[in-house]
Amino acid sequence: MTSTAQSKILNRKNDILLVGATYSENTGDGVIADCLEWAVHQTSPGLTIKHLDLAGRTKVGVKSVYGRELILRLVDRLPSSIGQWVVSVGLRRLLRRLRPDWIRWVGEADAVIISGGQLFSDANLNFPLKIGQLADVCRNSGIPLSVASAGVSQDWSQKGKKLFTELADCDLRFLGFRDQTSINNWMQQFGSRGPGPVLVRDPGLLAKECYGIPASTEEKPPIGIGIASAMILAHHSDEVIAGAGRHSSQAALFDFFRSSTLALNAQGHGVCLFCNGATEDAAFLKELSLDPAIAKAESIGKVEIAPIPRTGRELAQIVAGCGLIMAHRLHACVLGYSFGRPVVGLSWDTKLRSFFASVDLSEHVITQAVVLEHDVVAAVEAALCKGVDVEARDKIIAECRAGIASVLEATLA
Repeated sequence: MTSTAQSKILNRKNDILLVGATYSENTGDGVIADCLEWAVHQTSPGLTIKHLDLAGRTKVGVKSVYGRELILRLVDRLPSSIGQWVVSVGLRRLLRRLRPDWIRWVGEADAVIISGGQLFSDANLNFPLKIGQLADVCRNSGIPLSVASAGVSQDWSQKGKKLFTELADCDLRFLGFRDQTSINNWMQQFGSRGPGPVLVRDPGLLAKECYGIPASTEEKPPIGIGIASAMILAHHSDEVIAGAGRHSSQAALFDFFRSSTLALNAQGHGVCLFCNGATEDAAFLKELSLDPAIAKAESIGKVEIAPIPRTGRELAQIVAGCGLIMAHRLHACVLGYSFGRPVVGLSWDTKLRSFFASVDLSEHVITQAVVLEHDVVAAVEAALCKGVDVEARDKIIAECRAGIASVLEATLA
């Protein structure tokens, strides 16, 4: 950001409304919100930041939808058109209830920034309906809108595309996407509508600086394995789920996590089992902890079962205590990279592989459905042996901060 532009921003008292899945029980979304707010304040300490959660949650621990697992199981068994209709009926009812609050919150802001995450995706019209309403409120209120660090999926429905085009009718100042795959997906589906999309790296890369949590100084900190439910992964996945077998089953993924943990123990590694906080993931972690072999390993100090995180900071504290992170969940891996730890990705969705490609670590993603114990040990040992390229990491962190500063400069111009 130029000194003139920064001075212009510093001399204004603007209220910025950051919009995302801020209070999701999947605390990776909290990491995004926390780190983006921190980066905005680093650029312009005088700004006032407020958060709007697209699902209507008002704080950590508040749920807007109950019985999500049952609903998703039902939707997944229906033809796509019927599932889309079922979800959209419930969502439209929720959004009608939320609209007056959104009008008030947007009206009190000077600018709105959609704050990252895989928000430009079309799973049963979920985000198209939400972002479509947000765009409509911004347009009616005359409030400028920008996008920072969002992920973009492929293959949207025609209804989803139509809802997302509401953005083009706003005072849309900036389109920032977190990786080249997302930029390509946007261009393929929307072409030149709106500002030209640019790379703005995931704010979660700033977590070490944002939270100020020191990385573990243990001589040999445990290997962190992120536990995720196969049911949730399968609902959102667009490719094979690593470790879940040919039929993406919960039983196969359980066996994968169990055998991986015990194989790493056999090689002299301690293991920390953790999750990002989603209810289904937490239940799966609990189930794994009750396995006799895992429970025995825990009793003799070879395995640690991390507490369920409720905030982004709590997830960051878990990751900071590990020597390497292996996970399906994107922001477990992003946090690992931020804290300067080797990371091993477990493929399940394009967004995870896209992140690893964006930081030049594609060779550290496990992609096969059936993963044997020696494959896991080999992948972990290779990542530990390679270590972290500190110069490359510092460059990526600097690019992230510069990208967010560009979003802010364009939004407040």
